[in-house]
Amino acid sequence: MMEEENNRIVETLLGLSGASDEHMEEVLSAIPLFTERNMLSEWDGLPVKSRLPPEVEAGFKTRNQWEEQDLYPKDDARPVRMHPSSRAKRTFDYYCVSDIEEVQQTEEEQVRMTIRVDAEVKRNLQRQAKELDMSVSEYIALLVMHPCDEDGETE
Repeated sequence: MMEEENNRIVETLLGLSGASDEHMEEVLSAIPLFTERNMLSEWDGLPVKSRLPPEVEAGFKTRNQWEEQDLYPKDDARPVRMHPSSRAKRTFDYYCVSDIEEVQQTEEEQVRMTIRVDAEVKRNLQRQAKELDMSVSEYIALLVMHPCDEDGETE
């Protein structure tokens, strides 16, 4: 029962990845599981990581926290905005353990970077990468390594 409830919490949070703060607050405040357990911030109604069940809380970390363990969010990871504690007004993007992977270094030194884009650009990149049967990272590398001119032709 508890595991099922924890899974519901995780899936609900991941399902709201990319949603506006207002939408997250509206959805979560209507779910008794979140309101009765006091998992939402008084500031803005967003989730508070330290108020999640311990098993759920342990599965969410920031990108930097994962990277300290040599683990990285997958290309299609779904970050969830949360307050770290009830006293913190600032929110951070947390990544669920199910969206994390070990990255194998190739002989060439790999550079890891985060690119923030709006939701539409992200969807377009994901769609175009999928059409080419590539990861988003591979597709972005292709675009960077083979830039196109105004007509869409590579040099």
